[in-house]
Amino acid sequence: MEKAGLEVVTTEVIQNEIDVHLRSLKSRDVRIIFTGVYQDVALKLFCSVYKMDLYGPKYVWLLPGWFSQFWWRQAETYTDCTTEEIVQALDGHMTTFEDFASYNDQPSISGFDRDSLFKEYYRRLSGNAGSLHVFGLGYDTMWATALGLDKAERTLRERRQSLSDFSYGDAEMGDVILGSVRNISFNGVKGFIEFDRNYDVPSVAVIKQFQGDKGYVAIGSYVPYSAEEDRLHIDDALIAWKGGHPPADSTRLRRVPLVISRDLHIIMSLVACLGCASVFLLLAYNIVKRNERVIKMSSPRMNNIILIGCLFVYATVLLDPTQGQHQSAVCQIYNALLAVGLSLSFGGLFFKTWRVYYIFVNTRMQSRIVKDWVLMLMVGTLVLCNVLVLLVWDIFDPITIQVNKLDQVVSPNDWDLSLQYEIHFCVSEHKSIFTGVLYVMHGLLLLFGAFLTWETRNVKYKEFNDSHMIGACIYNVTVVAFVCVAMHHTIENKPSELYAITSGCLMFGTLVTEALIFMPKVRRSNPCVD
Repeated sequence: MEKAGLEVVTTEVIQNEIDVHLRSLKSRDVRIIFTGVYQDVALKLFCSVYKMDLYGPKYVWLLPGWFSQFWWRQAETYTDCTTEEIVQALDGHMTTFEDFASYNDQPSISGFDRDSLFKEYYRRLSGNAGSLHVFGLGYDTMWATALGLDKAERTLRERRQSLSDFSYGDAEMGDVILGSVRNISFNGVKGFIEFDRNYDVPSVAVIKQFQGDKGYVAIGSYVPYSAEEDRLHIDDALIAWKGGHPPADSTRLRRVPLVISRDLHIIMSLVACLGCASVFLLLAYNIVKRNERVIKMSSPRMNNIILIGCLFVYATVLLDPTQGQHQSAVCQIYNALLAVGLSLSFGGLFFKTWRVYYIFVNTRMQSRIVKDWVLMLMVGTLVLCNVLVLLVWDIFDPITIQVNKLDQVVSPNDWDLSLQYEIHFCVSEHKSIFTGVLYVMHGLLLLFGAFLTWETRNVKYKEFNDSHMIGACIYNVTVVAFVCVAMHHTIENKPSELYAITSGCLMFGTLVTEALIFMPKVRRSNPCVD
């Protein structure tokens, strides 16, 4: 079997606890099972096979061919299974028989032809006869033994010896007996009997398959003495495979990476592009209208920084970190875009509000002039802090791709195919520390914004005071952040759902921020716009 490239997975010696052995076969995913058992044990075996569902289109059982005719009908004598249940478990198994039909019709050395011997065999055993194969083998073996010993006796007499002088230590006499048996030839029940150089009697083996109510159906043969190179002949048209095709010898494993749905990614990307378009429109409006009182009083440069931050957040939706050859780089870009985008958006918004607080609320401060470059420097410092955290993370604890394997499931279209779903995660040894630092930084930024919103709520100049809108933005972003973090810990094994929720929350939060901060200014600068 090793020369033929066949692997013996396991060998089980069946004694009493048949179920234990069958569970062992099932746990090893054995599909092709050779058995060498007697008829009564075979019935008990297949009763357990039926109960354990170890039959059907996934399995091929191979049984010896020495059982009696219609042997499965004795099921209720040896087991608690019915004949129908045994037949169901046996359906599809294969076995080999001696091809009596191919033997010549010449009388055997005893003077009886084959049919006469079979009739006498059944008559003497009163209907309790076993397999014809066993009978033919036993009958011809006895004649071969008798003829071989007779020939050996004649040879020994020429040497003035006799079989009565035999002893197990006499190697010379053993060679005489073995040579005599090898050189005999006669016509037996199985046909012409002659031993080959391996002391075997070549004979045609008929391969049969058990096909339910049809019983055993011949599907091929093996002719050992054939001059043809291919001595095995199988008629595929006669084989009745339960599943319509030969089963696999074991379960095939296919790795299926779970990635973001292509259609979902396209849809979300299109929505993100619409969001980017809205940012560009507001940027253009802010630049064109920068000298009008409403826009000018609201710090157009800081508005531009806020919008650029919104653009970065929208860009994160375009990335797909679940597939591709550079997943770790995509994860790094995603983290950078999100961190910098939030810093620009809320940094610009809150530091602009801080100037209102500085001028109108904090009377202890003497200076009342804060230039835009000061605010831009503060935003730049905030962005730089985020970038430094990301750089340290990338240098000392670079992101790698970890493959998490989920439970294997059987393919609904192929029972021999097991699907191993895998999810690719961006991980690093100290990821929780670095993400925690970023969370704390942005959390403090939101608290700072909440403080400024509360302190500037009574400022009467609408062009300066966005406190109510900023408060709504903070509430909106806080809710979105909690939803995103919660989803990352609850549905991390469902990349499409996770992407849809997180991307949807990011775009929703960004769009609401745009609308709350900029739409009132657009309405006030254009009275005709409602």
